[in-house]
Amino acid sequence: MTFKDIQQEFDSSFGYIRNDMRAICRGEARIQYTLMLLVCCSCEMLAAARGNPHYAANEFKDLLPPGDWQQLSERLFTALRNGLAHGFDTKHLVVDGVSVQIYYQWEPTVATCPGAEAT
Repeated sequence: MTFKDIQQEFDSSFGYIRNDMRAICRGEARIQYTLMLLVCCSCEMLAAARGNPHYAANEFKDLLPPGDWQQLSERLFTALRNGLAHGFDTKHLVVDGVSVQIYYQWEPTVATCPGAEAT
């Protein structure tokens, strides 16, 4: 099977996701943790599509600012993805022997969401 074989279904599915993301970006929904779970699941999908289903944390790493955040990317991804998907909250990270609760807040703007102004 080639991409061309599934392109119409692929484009349709991503159309739904794009519309949902635009609604979130316009502030029509405040679903912070759901949005983060969507990001994590999207990283899994991208990794699988590239033939590396076990490397979703690498996809996630590419979204983070360079430096400390990228060094924590695998543990951060696991804490977010597995915590939100299975425990409905983020898991704690242990950094230098200290347990750290993860909090996430994103304020949507057109600058962070190109196309958000489109309907």
